[in-house]
Amino acid sequence: MTASGKLIFWEHLGLLDLPDYRTAAYEKIFIYRQLGGIREQNMIITVEADMTDICKINEIIEQKILLNY
Repeated sequence: MTASGKLIFWEHLGLLDLPDYRTAAYEKIFIYRQLGGIREQNMIITVEADMTDICKINEIIEQKILLNY
């Protein structure tokens, strides 16, 4: 939750090559949507490629959270 009280959903999809993990991850995203999660508004989805560089992580936090909320 942000300082302004806005709820943010952030799901990291790390093991998509594993079928059970992938199914569970997609089920969580479905639940987030039912709770009001809207991608590019208050729902962030990242994958392993996003996490290989600390600059990319900082960019996601800055652009998706700090600047928008």
